[in-house]
Amino acid sequence: MLRFPKREVFLLGIQRCETCKCQFTWKEIQKTIRWNYKPLVCKKCRAEHQITIKSKLLFSLSIAVLLFIFSLANLPFNLRIAVIIIVFLSVLVSFPYFAKYKRNEKPIKIGKKG
Repeated sequence: MLRFPKREVFLLGIQRCETCKCQFTWKEIQKTIRWNYKPLVCKKCRAEHQITIKSKLLFSLSIAVLLFIFSLANLPFNLRIAVIIIVFLSVLVSFPYFAKYKRNEKPIKIGKKG
């Protein structure tokens, strides 16, 4: 268990809803990442959660740093492309375990406009 300055506890694991403590699924978090960090909505209480800026930076920097390290290696082109794809996919697959969301205080509009 790692502790951060604001007494935040950092554990590897998929986050739960801050309102009803329902666990989000890996698939739900993956969908929010793929579509430009759209809000994550709890399937039980409909509370909306927004990804934190720290999580966005962690995702972007982890890919950038790993790709930079592998770009320094003297590898053949085909192997370099394979390594880049593997690194990208491994970060994408593991990201839901690192992503942190905060409850959005704005209410969600459900239903028809009019």
